[in-house]
Amino acid sequence: NERGFVEDITLRYTKIFTLDNTFIVIPNGTMRERDVVNYSAEDTRTRQSLDILITYESDVARARQLAEDAARDVDGVVSGGPAIRVGAARYPAGPTCYIDAFGDHGINLRLRYWVEEPYWLLRIRSNIQSTFDEAIADEDVTIAYPHQHHVFDETSGEMQVGVSDRASPERPPGDRPRRPDRDPSDTRGSVDPTDRPNDPFGGDGDGTERS
Repeated sequence: NERGFVEDITLRYTKIFTLDNTFIVIPNGTMRERDVVNYSAEDTRTRQSLDILITYESDVARARQLAEDAARDVDGVVSGGPAIRVGAARYPAGPTCYIDAFGDHGINLRLRYWVEEPYWLLRIRSNIQSTFDEAIADEDVTIAYPHQHHVFDETSGEMQVGVSDRASPERPPGDRPRRPDRDPSDTRGSVDPTDRPNDPFGGDGDGTERS
């Protein structure tokens, strides 16, 4: 993933000066196993993409217009002109912003623009983002960020309780209610020994036998 200028190509290796002003030597065998991108073979103009995530409440049409204007105002960006031909296809030369996807956290816009030379890609990208951020300060456009919104039902925290028809379990002996004390003069429910029935074996009911 190195970028730089090719200094020399030999039968065994390729010399490259990177954009960080370092010198590297890459074996040609390794070059054959990699995808090599040449930015200056025929046309130095290079198309770049920038994703911008805005909220669903934002003015989408206005956001797209501001993104295109921000790229057009940055030095090094192709502002317009005839369509640029790539193979059999032709693409607009000026910056164009599309709706890429409706995501979980917002609407993703994809800005595509052409740069005149591929040597300051990061600087141009940073300038476009800074210009766009300043442009939306007074507009109905908000940058989205990942967040969650919890919605609770009105019955949350309540539980339905019903009365069961089954008999309650038997109480332990210690939990049974005590019988209230009875008045000694109250003879209801008492048994008089003289009222006991006669003994079927001939007794008088008082424990004696009759002859």
